[in-house]
Amino acid sequence: MKDKILIIPIILLSFIFFSFIIPGDKTQIQNTSAVVLQFITVNGYGNNLYIDNVTAGVPNQYDIAALSIDNIAKDTTYSPYGNTSFKITPKTTFINIGTENITSSFNVSLEVSPGGYTSTKSISNLNSKTLSDVVFDSLTVAPNMQYTATLYCSLSNDEDRTNDTIRMNYVLLPGKSVLFQAFTSSTCGPCAANNPALDEYIAQRFLAIVPIKYHVWWPAPGNDPMFLENTGQIQFLTNYAGISAVPTLKVEGILTQVSNYGYNTLNPLFMQRVTIAPKIRLNVTDTRIPGDSIRADITVNIDTALAAGNYYLRVEAIERSITYTTAPGSNGEKVFFDVFRRAYPDSMGILIPTAAGTYNYQVTYYKKSNWADSNIYTAVYVQNHSTKEVLNSAKSLMEMVVTDNINFSSKNPNAVYYNPVLIKGEQVNYTDRGIFNLEMLEGAFPPAGWTIYNPDGGITFTQSGSANGKSYPGKKSVYMNFYSYSSQGQYDSMKTKTYTNLNMQTDTLKFDYAYAQYPGYSDRLIVKVSTDGGATFPFTIFDKTGPDLATAPATTSGFIPADTSQWRTIAYPLSNISFINPVSTEIPLRFELKQNYPNPFNPVTTINFSIPKNSAVRLRVYDILGKEMKNLNYSNLNAGVYNITLDMSGMNSGVYFYSLEAGSYKDIKKMILVK
Repeated sequence: MKDKILIIPIILLSFIFFSFIIPGDKTQIQNTSAVVLQFITVNGYGNNLYIDNVTAGVPNQYDIAALSIDNIAKDTTYSPYGNTSFKITPKTTFINIGTENITSSFNVSLEVSPGGYTSTKSISNLNSKTLSDVVFDSLTVAPNMQYTATLYCSLSNDEDRTNDTIRMNYVLLPGKSVLFQAFTSSTCGPCAANNPALDEYIAQRFLAIVPIKYHVWWPAPGNDPMFLENTGQIQFLTNYAGISAVPTLKVEGILTQVSNYGYNTLNPLFMQRVTIAPKIRLNVTDTRIPGDSIRADITVNIDTALAAGNYYLRVEAIERSITYTTAPGSNGEKVFFDVFRRAYPDSMGILIPTAAGTYNYQVTYYKKSNWADSNIYTAVYVQNHSTKEVLNSAKSLMEMVVTDNINFSSKNPNAVYYNPVLIKGEQVNYTDRGIFNLEMLEGAFPPAGWTIYNPDGGITFTQSGSANGKSYPGKKSVYMNFYSYSSQGQYDSMKTKTYTNLNMQTDTLKFDYAYAQYPGYSDRLIVKVSTDGGATFPFTIFDKTGPDLATAPATTSGFIPADTSQWRTIAYPLSNISFINPVSTEIPLRFELKQNYPNPFNPVTTINFSIPKNSAVRLRVYDILGKEMKNLNYSNLNAGVYNITLDMSGMNSGVYFYSLEAGSYKDIKKMILVK
């Protein structure tokens, strides 16, 4: 909470009617800098924190940005189709980040090489702060080939060409599908907190993962409607898997992750299994039978004879997503993905031979009236009944794979995913502002040039597909799962790329954030700014903890922002950053704030101060009514003598007050701006 200072207005006619003007020396002010933002979180084991829509600069009037390639993954990925080529329909997203509506059509294009693939589509119009999903012509993907995909737009009067293009490399290797069996419940609070991270991880690798979620009968009262739909089979499969707590994830029947879902815990399990050469190959195709049934045609290819044992083909009907208008349980979840409906012909499945060969099976099952037909798919997997190891799995979702958000990258999240490049055409130069930088956190995470620091190797910043900030439209954000982060006091940090094209006098830094406190537990968010490319971070522009950080009511459930009302936007003018310079390394005897000079001034003045010991220093500027005009923070300055160059451009003439806080020391002085 800001400290309140009571200021009694003082009328000094001799100052108000000054008859001379002291010119400002603009050469003292730095107009451009290498700016980096640093988001620092301190874990209090409280509730989830979300960050989105980080911007630096002032928006242009006309500016279309290529936002994401949604279903082609960067770097190395794995195909469950072995060495077989297959087709996808590339899905991409563009956004108008300018202040003006685009009312005339413009072209967007996708090129992939080698192979000579080029597809161009037209966007007829696009309003400000509006997304446009563009689906391009079908593209054939072949394993063991290295490709380069380039996505760009061609708006003729675009004022910023630096965000027009996404270029990335990718290669597809033969792999196997990985079975994710998650056990959850709508009455489980930790499930609500963990499921978004699991759903996001699966969505990004949907081609290579077969996901199934079983809704169990605990915690009390055990009235999850998705459990009540099929109590007998769910109890059998849960007990067979040896599940005693939720949320729990079983990977391929033999690897277990209890809670703490996130990239750092899920990806090692996925990578351990996806690169294994499959002993068998599976394929399943669904056919809608007129009326109320679905026929699943299943092929099992056993390349080499299996070791002696009992191997069962499990066949299960899955509903891709179920949405309730009102949360069906106490944890607040309304949307559920990949929900288990029923196993066929029963919970055990079909005993298959162990000899090498090709075996075909056909299962026809009844589609209940409350199952959304377009969302039902068949999942199949072969499991060693004794060891419980899953040899391979498959799902009948080829149509969704072609058209949905199937990004299945398996690389480290700190890799550089998207590299913006200039496309052909003249750059339009605008000297009155810097280039506008917007990171919506919709593409692969972290974005190009961003870095994540996770000292304890545990929970850290993760992309969320369950919430989006208020400033720009989208589907994703970044969150810190404090709710599940039991290692209290841990620091994690996220740094942006370096912004070198900002005007320090006219540009602004902004970001959206959302947080709800868990009663009795307090988390902390600190945001710092560097003006030397990230070498030091002396400027703290945001620092809030617990209830002061909260943007939504406190809750004991895992927090997910319900709507834009639960988000806040922070705007920090770069003009608030005055550059501090050491005057002397001699250690002074006492704290001291000196009178600014010149005084009166127009519009630049210098303030000197002394600190006899290392201190966190804050300088604030108020108008004559006590309204805070500038708030400047410098963290952990060494003992010494310093001066600050303060620019009051844009402020009205009049009396102002400036205060210095350093540890327990506080002082305030008056200055006069005359224009």
